[in-house]
Amino acid sequence: MISKSIKIPIVKGVISTEISFGIEPKKGDDVQKAWWATKFVRFSKSKPLEYYDKEGNMFLFCIPNTLQAKLYKISHLSSSGILPNNSIKKHYLVSSLIMEEAISSSQLEEVSTTRKVAKDMLIYNRKPQNSDEVMILNNYLLMRKIKRLINEELTLDMILDLHRIATFGSDENGNIAGKFRQSDDIVIRDGNDTILYQPPLHTLIEKRLQAVCDFANTQHLGEEEIFIHPIIKAI
Repeated sequence: MISKSIKIPIVKGVISTEISFGIEPKKGDDVQKAWWATKFVRFSKSKPLEYYDKEGNMFLFCIPNTLQAKLYKISHLSSSGILPNNSIKKHYLVSSLIMEEAISSSQLEEVSTTRKVAKDMLIYNRKPQNSDEVMILNNYLLMRKIKRLINEELTLDMILDLHRIATFGSDENGNIAGKFRQSDDIVIRDGNDTILYQPPLHTLIEKRLQAVCDFANTQHLGEEEIFIHPIIKAI
């Protein structure tokens, strides 16, 4: 069987100190040893979740002290309100943010169009002219749909509907909009054609996504279930 594959470039060099440590190691420190020490401390403070990967390994999460202050600031901003009270201004700002998010997320996928052209397409309801513009439009429609569903529980049907919106008009890698994958011939490879990741069997997708739904719909308020900060859970 010839497998469909997605290739990603090889990133050479050591671990990103900014992402891994949150602070820059001192000059002369052994980065590798510092990283292992950091991982050990984080593991010792980790909390387990009743949530498993395809190999049956339990997921863990750790909130280091450096993150606590950031969580507080985000929670404080959310509770104090960052949107204007005026309903017209609020509607305009939310619509603008949704539009910006649709464009920005598409640019991360390396779409080749300018922000102005993309914004004009969405504002004036112009029909997309190429696959890049289709992606932007789909992302925009997806953001609007999610806004309407924000208070509903996550379900398999909802996931399929969101998938249908996000991938409408695209048949890349054999995609069928709004349908679960029906084969196991997709892998992630690096520039040397080495397999970096192979997704779970297609026969397990529905079961695994149901586990995602159950996890998302559980409150995790620290009463009957473990407490997980909503921001951490969202990540």
